Amino acid sequence: MHFSKKRSAILFIYKHPSSSTQDIVLCIEINGEIIARSGTIKPGNQLKTLPLLEGEEDRLSEGTYTDANFRVLSYDPQSGEKAMVDTVAKITVTVEK
Repeated sequence: MHFSKKRSAILFIYKHPSSSTQDIVLCIEINGEIIARSGTIKPGNQLKTLPLLEGEEDRLSEGTYTDANFRVLSYDPQSGEKAMVDTVAKITVTVEK
């Protein structure tokens, strides 16, 4: 994933399948810290940008981060209770001017 320091969000497209039975929240982590997080996404909806948490664009230096994860947190849509298992994928994040 690429992030430009001129923006305060990471641009990408994620479509949550309408067949899903769970609400989700998307996160990007670098070195174990969450730098970007979505709000709750209902099945059948999509996300085109993932907003950075406040202050992260100033904290992140330009360069490539290989200790990064894309995490999908699942929640029960009725109770709002978090599911036991997260989906995690290793990613590389590149920060540019």
